[in-house]
Amino acid sequence: MTFFDHTMTPTIPSTIAYEIDDLSNVQGMVPLTSVTPNGTPFQTVQVPGAKLVMTYPYQGSQLCEVTVMATLTDSVTGNTSTAKGVAILELIAIQTPGGL
Repeated sequence: MTFFDHTMTPTIPSTIAYEIDDLSNVQGMVPLTSVTPNGTPFQTVQVPGAKLVMTYPYQGSQLCEVTVMATLTDSVTGNTSTAKGVAILELIAIQTPGGL
């Protein structure tokens, strides 16, 4: 992700957090989790695969909403604001020879 202020100037976030919800079953999956910004406007947030477990694997697939929130400081005004981004992720259960 790259963060920008209202003038499209790349901005270093002071905080970043994400949460993941199971839209298919209307349940939370990963509660709000803070990550440490790396000191640049360009951030990569890695979610451990162990946190991406389907609620009901027998369904075959599950839509998830990934919400990322960051606190940014505007380069012109110096004011802070919270930016929010949302992405949809689909988890798919694939049958293996062992049945797991």
